[in-house]
Amino acid sequence: MKQITMKTTMAVLFASSLVIVSCSGKDDDKKGGGGTDENEVPATIGFFQDDWTEKRLSVPVSFTEVPAITDQPDHVVAVYPGEVITKIPNYLFGENANLTTTQYVTEPELVSNINDLDPSIIRYPGGSNSNLFFWNAADGERPADVPATLFSGSGASFTPQYYFGKSDKPETFSVDNYYSLLSQTSSKGMITVNYSYARYSTAPNPVAAAAHLAADWVRYDNGRTKYWEIGNENYGNWQAGYQINTADNKDGQPATISADVYGSHVKVFVDSMRKAATEIGKSIYIGAVLMEGEYATSTDVERQWNVKTIQKVHNLVDFYSTHNYYTPFNTNSNSSYILYTVDYSTKVMQEYINQSFKSAGVSAKPIALSQFNINAVGAGQAPSFVNGMHSVMTQCEMLKNKLAVAARWTLTDTWDNGDSQGMFSMGDEPANPDKWTPRPVFYYQHFFRKILGDRMVKASTTSPTNDIAYYATTYSKRDVGMVIVNKQDNNRTIKIDLKNWGSANKVFWYTLQGGGDNGEFSRKVIVNGEGPEGDGGGPTNFKTIAPYTINGQSEILVKLPPRGMIFMGISCEAKP
Repeated sequence: MKQITMKTTMAVLFASSLVIVSCSGKDDDKKGGGGTDENEVPATIGFFQDDWTEKRLSVPVSFTEVPAITDQPDHVVAVYPGEVITKIPNYLFGENANLTTTQYVTEPELVSNINDLDPSIIRYPGGSNSNLFFWNAADGERPADVPATLFSGSGASFTPQYYFGKSDKPETFSVDNYYSLLSQTSSKGMITVNYSYARYSTAPNPVAAAAHLAADWVRYDNGRTKYWEIGNENYGNWQAGYQINTADNKDGQPATISADVYGSHVKVFVDSMRKAATEIGKSIYIGAVLMEGEYATSTDVERQWNVKTIQKVHNLVDFYSTHNYYTPFNTNSNSSYILYTVDYSTKVMQEYINQSFKSAGVSAKPIALSQFNINAVGAGQAPSFVNGMHSVMTQCEMLKNKLAVAARWTLTDTWDNGDSQGMFSMGDEPANPDKWTPRPVFYYQHFFRKILGDRMVKASTTSPTNDIAYYATTYSKRDVGMVIVNKQDNNRTIKIDLKNWGSANKVFWYTLQGGGDNGEFSRKVIVNGEGPEGDGGGPTNFKTIAPYTINGQSEILVKLPPRGMIFMGISCEAKP
């Protein structure tokens, strides 16, 4: 289901590279001579770092040797492995499970592909559908206090599509099958309860009815899920319950939602859900909804939402959830624009939310980006390799800005005339790949996860430019991982300069780039020269592709192809 998030940002062209370095620093280098104390957990990450673990870089046993690079570098990127920005939470690799496509666990190939992806968290029932979802009802069993018609944001009556957690229809996703998917993929859950029911219910006490429904889900869940959100984008006029029919409402709610209304209702939800958790002897974390930014199109409800919501619920909730779709809604954005939005919009989002905390007079709490993608349409942007690049950069920028959770929308989605945001094909697109074929974003995520360390560290360049971007991580204070992004449509040679670290003795990398189809939005991804057998996706042998290496080269040099991404490793001599 497309998420209608209004965004206006800017962009420039890029390609990316990831570099990994295996080295050893000084044992007493806690702050790295200028970095922050890594044991000081940022407030915007908080408890999401509780189960952080150290990682070790897995060095391949075989390589494909390529000629030495003799070009002069266009840019020199300095890496400071001892200067830690933040430890990396385990929830950077989240996904959303679309409620309206499949039962998931009835599709073995899809489950296998999700296991290959290895998501750390899977959110459900996801998106706007969560505000129309009744988790404990069979298909078509609409509760008696749920009206057959609702009001749209403009106040017009319409007939909504309600969803039911006990439905066995093949095109939906039941609650029990969700739990089965979590088990089969060793993923943690994040559940979004139906807040809007508190608005459109015709019961004598609609808020109590909705809070009771949420609490009963906590009881049924019985500790399987730690993270719970109250509603989805409820500030938006595209959400159920934004406008209600006051003639049917029994507790005097206003026709249009406000942060005050939402905040007062959240108190009831939190009380009921925590009581339920206590009854079953489990601990849960509960989040409230915030906006990611303010725009020229923002309504009064949206402009007032964050500060008033925070003031109402800050002492009650554990974290806040926000969404970002980076590019303007329903706009045919080009690749330059899409790729520029990542660092710009993530920084603006972080600053906006932090300012919301300050304006509300409180300290920050953990932030979960529980949905992200791009809203670009019209040229096949979402299922292209460009979106794969965008996804990795978004996660890196999340770390730079010290945010906790990133959950991409979505695992599955219909072709939608080329605007599909799904990671896996449903077999309904032109030049049809097989059903559940991974799209390019899968491969970018796979190779990123293959090399990401456990700490993000400082990286910089003496020649700042929009042509490239770069990110560095380390493994247990020894190995180093980097993402370097070439934003231009030509080759770039980059030199990596490791500061106060060991000398390199081995360099290896994977180069990812688009194919020659569909203009600037190729549906293919080429990994070290190997591409898909069909018209979309990537190489089927992606797990066994040998990384490139260069023997006998004294400097760490990498060549970035036009809009390419390199995931590279460097093994280093330990310091004496």
